[in-house]
Amino acid sequence: MENYYDATAANYNELHGEEQLKKFDVIKQNVADPGKVLDVGCGTGLSDVLGWDVIGIDPARELLKQASFPVVEGTADALPFADKSFDCVICVTAFHHFPNALLEMKRVSRKYVIVSLLKKANEFEKHVELIRKNLTVQKEIDVGVDLVFVAVR
Repeated sequence: MENYYDATAANYNELHGEEQLKKFDVIKQNVADPGKVLDVGCGTGLSDVLGWDVIGIDPARELLKQASFPVVEGTADALPFADKSFDCVICVTAFHHFPNALLEMKRVSRKYVIVSLLKKANEFEKHVELIRKNLTVQKEIDVGVDLVFVAVR
């Protein structure tokens, strides 16, 4: 995973940016004033378009170099933050890489956990079941290639 993203870092926004920005727009329309936000799998920092107080985490160093907000190099399955450190945790089109990290995302969130799940991901239905079992899903929004879950812990 890391090698692909580091290798494509220079062109990441060109390859995936437009699609990702649509998902961030849907998220912004469905969550008002989220407070302090952690973007898990933040990549190049496209979540900056939200205009929120965001900190990002991603294992791909070359992607992180492009982010315009504070970032941490790290993995989702061992988030280096204290319990309930953030009001909201978002994870846009990265969850299928680390579904076992859902409880970590829930642990560091005080309120919201928002997950965008790629529909063509391996074990998509299993991931959906995991989200529904571990979070209180308020909305499921179909955004074409992804399903966005707006949930509370």
